[in-house]
Amino acid sequence: MKWFDVTLKVQSALGTLLSADTLFGHLCWSIRYRDGEKALGDFLAAYGADVPLLLSDPCPVGFWQMPILPRPRPQEENHLLKIIQSTDKTVLEKNLSDCKPAQRITGLRPTFVEAFDILKWLYTLRWLPEEALNSTINGLSSAAILNWFLEKGCGQPNIPKETVVPHNTINRLTGATGDQGSFFFTREHHIDPGDPPVFHLVAGSDCYTAEQISDLLTGALAAGYGKFKSRGKGHVTVESVKPIILPTAQNPNAVMLLAACAPTANDPTDGFWKLATKHGKLGGHWAVGPHPSGKHNPYKRPLMMLAAGTILKTDAPRPCYGRLVENIHPDFAEVRHYGLSPAIPVCCDFSEDL
Repeated sequence: MKWFDVTLKVQSALGTLLSADTLFGHLCWSIRYRDGEKALGDFLAAYGADVPLLLSDPCPVGFWQMPILPRPRPQEENHLLKIIQSTDKTVLEKNLSDCKPAQRITGLRPTFVEAFDILKWLYTLRWLPEEALNSTINGLSSAAILNWFLEKGCGQPNIPKETVVPHNTINRLTGATGDQGSFFFTREHHIDPGDPPVFHLVAGSDCYTAEQISDLLTGALAAGYGKFKSRGKGHVTVESVKPIILPTAQNPNAVMLLAACAPTANDPTDGFWKLATKHGKLGGHWAVGPHPSGKHNPYKRPLMMLAAGTILKTDAPRPCYGRLVENIHPDFAEVRHYGLSPAIPVCCDFSEDL
């Protein structure tokens, strides 16, 4: 399979965080509006025998998803704490610039309690710098990654910041708010317009060229992305699509998934993973109007998926895992949910954990 690196620039606030399944839904509606229902049906039917197009979850440029791995063993954790305690405050502040516990160190070096707070903060990191993945891919473990962070730094990804936004509706009879209005909040993800976040995702295909993938995604994002796009949210543009060589371990014994995945019966079951529940919603005119059958239900069934960053143990890595999920809507049999994921071959230590 040919791999491409797709760069996306977020030009406005988002109502929905960037994800592969939502992007795929927008892409399907774009095909439907541009080429017709038959073209969309043929596109989805092709996934029965092949995978025409794979998409990963977008990550900040220069970063990958953080692998889902068990915490360091007690002796490894003690070693990390000793390293933190022996490191000068100025070095920690430089390498871990967003770490508030590091900024609260009272002396020249952290105490045991301060070191433990820093280690807890490191456990919360969501993004892995590209250099860190390349350095640890042949011996991937949480201890190796944390050691790399303490030595090299964890980076500062530019991502939208979650904000709670208050709203108030207007009573159309009185033209006023107040008792007859409704006060509510929404969660949005805002950006710095002077420094808009740039994300990248992996696209895999043997059917489409880089130019065709760019055209497909540009069409998918033309009307906006995710919730609240009718209010000007979700302005995302395709900046570039270039061939890429994915990182690969020399002697892989596992894969890391790059998107949420709905595994098939033939996919590996051993590994390290977390579950994410998706509450999908129909898009396009089906989101606000009736289905051709006359029914109107925009909500899909809840779907439990393996989260991005999942590690699956396998001696025969494949380029992708998962499937398009059928029977995801209680009324409309033609609806599908994207549950495929590209995979990076990695090498992990499973000796004591599985």
